[in-house]
Amino acid sequence: MEKLTVEPIQLEQLESNNNPLQSGLWANVKKGNGWIAYPFAITIGAKRSTLLVLVKKLLLNYSIAYLPYGPEEGFYHPELSEKLTPLLPKGVVFIRYDLPFGNTQKPTNIKVLKESIQPEGSVILDLTKGYVEVSKSYRQRAKRHIKRGKERGLEIFKWEGDEATFEGWYRLYRQKGVEKEFSPRTSGYIKQFFTYSGEKCRAELYCAAYQDKLVGGIVLLKGVSSALYLFGTSKNIDKVSPAYLLQDYAIRELCNRNFKSYDLHGISGEGGRGSHLAGLDQFKLSFGGEKVVRHPSFDTPLKPLLYYFYSILERWRMRRYRGSNRDS
Repeated sequence: MEKLTVEPIQLEQLESNNNPLQSGLWANVKKGNGWIAYPFAITIGAKRSTLLVLVKKLLLNYSIAYLPYGPEEGFYHPELSEKLTPLLPKGVVFIRYDLPFGNTQKPTNIKVLKESIQPEGSVILDLTKGYVEVSKSYRQRAKRHIKRGKERGLEIFKWEGDEATFEGWYRLYRQKGVEKEFSPRTSGYIKQFFTYSGEKCRAELYCAAYQDKLVGGIVLLKGVSSALYLFGTSKNIDKVSPAYLLQDYAIRELCNRNFKSYDLHGISGEGGRGSHLAGLDQFKLSFGGEKVVRHPSFDTPLKPLLYYFYSILERWRMRRYRGSNRDS
């Protein structure tokens, strides 16, 4: 097995070619929720990548470490936790991994979570063929809603930063949370994605309007060559869902800017896992992308006894949350 090396780097040195959750933008947003960023360069043989590790304090001097969709494909190594441990705070109880989609490596000597943090299933569109070819792969359901939306005069536009439009979208988003029984993010939390946007990774909001009234919008995170669908909400108009026209607009924009892939972020996984996301399967698959699955979230315990008690508490909290909330 090739040698693994890990060394600290500056936050601005993080690359976000493959997933915006491994970007400086994500690190800055999560800082507001108590997470501290630890960016690293990792090398295996002649291959080099960067890695964002987030650390959050639990109690006293104890904390947890988390890798959101990291490391990228081909960079998970059996010794990675061992190499990271001395470079993280001494009180880290465990290191939690959410490997990215496409990763084929099988970790060993780990604790698999009963419920993953990030979705285990998703739909990823290959945009390298261009918009015309990508749109040919849409299923009839998407084509029908897009056609109806255009016929009824739905307008799609990019948000340019005015407060009134954002607040109108956020009201729709909160209303959807009540209807679908999920806990919406605060407006302050979502605004941070725009505040911390930069050249390597940025957030954009696309809105839908009908007869000059806002009826929906989606938030995308854009890395250097890939994009991620993060938040979305819409209100049906005359049996037409603006969500389809919004996604079509986003796909066209990404293709025009030469993005390589678009992750629709979140459908159900295999074997009944992630069943709370099953209601999104039909919608996201209607855009003709590839259904992908990944390894469930897993932990490498560093302090076994403390980890045992934390796991009991977390499972109870997760059952309570998932029992009364469903994602949008």
